[in-house]
Amino acid sequence: MGKDLKGKELGEGLCQIKDGRYVGRYTDRYGNRKSIYGHKLKEVKERYNKAIYMRDMYAGDLPTKQITVNELYQLWFEERVTALKPSTQNGYELTMHKYVLPVIGEQLAKSVRRETIQLLADNIRENCMAATTRDHLNKIHNMFEYGVRRYFVATNPCVGIEIRQTSAEKAQAVQKRNSHYFSGEQIRRLISYAQDCNYIHLALMKFLLSTGLRIGEGLALTWQDIDYDNNIIHVTKTFVRVSGMSTKLVSYTQPPKTQSSIRAVPLCDAAKRALDEQRNTGYTSKTFIFTKKNSQPYRTASPSSSLRKLIEHYNEDEVRLSEREKRQPQLLPTNRMHALRHTFATQCFESDISPKVVQGCMGHATITMTMDRYTHLNQNKLQDEIKKLNNMF
Repeated sequence: MGKDLKGKELGEGLCQIKDGRYVGRYTDRYGNRKSIYGHKLKEVKERYNKAIYMRDMYAGDLPTKQITVNELYQLWFEERVTALKPSTQNGYELTMHKYVLPVIGEQLAKSVRRETIQLLADNIRENCMAATTRDHLNKIHNMFEYGVRRYFVATNPCVGIEIRQTSAEKAQAVQKRNSHYFSGEQIRRLISYAQDCNYIHLALMKFLLSTGLRIGEGLALTWQDIDYDNNIIHVTKTFVRVSGMSTKLVSYTQPPKTQSSIRAVPLCDAAKRALDEQRNTGYTSKTFIFTKKNSQPYRTASPSSSLRKLIEHYNEDEVRLSEREKRQPQLLPTNRMHALRHTFATQCFESDISPKVVQGCMGHATITMTMDRYTHLNQNKLQDEIKKLNNMF
């Protein structure tokens, strides 16, 4: 085992010499000693691993050189993916069984080329958004990266793959991202309409708006998580309901997506009123707060779909009313429940609440993430802020 200049183990065949460069030394298939030099350990390691792979491949000494993509997937899944959260495992399973294995599963892993992966990516892109396609491609990349480390393939064929996206699609994606929240006036109109319709998720909607919780975190809350004495909501879990390739639909709670998501969120008066409304509906249980009539928890997708339908009905009614009154309709963006989280953060910033406080409520690891993702200042606020420069000179 070689070491760097500080004594850290680098792995077999690797070391660092006095001038700071890293070296990978090996014997080629003809018995000659070879050395690979470089200033970056990652680069030297990649070149070293590739050289060892090619040596063993041509020498016929690599016992698993004929491994198929199906076999690579099984090894990778059992060794690496099974250590992840069940919901993450489910995502990997769906990607591989839907887009990858039916197409290239029988091919030798070492024979898969970048052009093949590009065709896979193009096929996924025809059915998915660019961001979703990128997520699928990352999973495929992880599998082949495992293959590189285990010497099953020489290089990762997913490197350099392009996610096709037109200029119009890019502009549409930016516009859609910036509309994933409601303004204060839109929220007032939406809540008023929801009350008139006796909307079943009204209490949940108000609660998410006043806490910034993710929908899964809200559905996972139990009454024991609510500390009325200290006005705190303890967020320690999220609710998921998924089905794998070989399992039926399963509902369960698991830790939130990141360690920073385990947090204490202030319980404001608006959130308390929302909890009281939910309790008064009778749609709750001794465990979960927000449930169906039969006290069973919802799937996370159910309230989101319900909200979109509510907004669609509102917009239809608003169009008819505006035609009668001969005015422009005040339509609402057809957002899902996650938009309420964006709205909470946006309203916090527009109310001049400290970004550090908002970061804590949102459960973000860094304040940069909070500022980049959730600060959607509306035009009125922007105009008011820019006016502060009027007396600059």
